[in-house]
Amino acid sequence: MSIPPALLQIRVRESNRRRFGLWLPLFLLWPVLLLAWLLFPFLFLLGLVWPRRDQGRLLRGLVPGVSRLFCAFRGLSVDVGDRADGVRIRFL
Repeated sequence: MSIPPALLQIRVRESNRRRFGLWLPLFLLWPVLLLAWLLFPFLFLLGLVWPRRDQGRLLRGLVPGVSRLFCAFRGLSVDVGDRADGVRIRFL
C-alpha cells in the first residue's frame, strides 16, 4: 500500500535576494482522502446502475484513481531554474 505525501516543500531562490521557503502540511488533506474511500462503495454501486456505461466506468474508477495519483506524488521533486534563480518543489 502506498502512503500519501505528508508535506509539500517549496523553495524559491533569487540571485540578489534572500531565499524563501514554505512548508505546507498535506497530511491535513488525508481526512478528505479517507472520506472519499468511505464513499467509494456508494459511488461504485451508482456506477453499476448508471445508464451510460462510459460514465459509470469513470465513476467506478474515480476514487481509486485519485488515490493512486495522490500517493504517487510522494518523493516527487521538481527543480526549475539555474543555480542563482529557481524554484524547487518537493513532496515529502
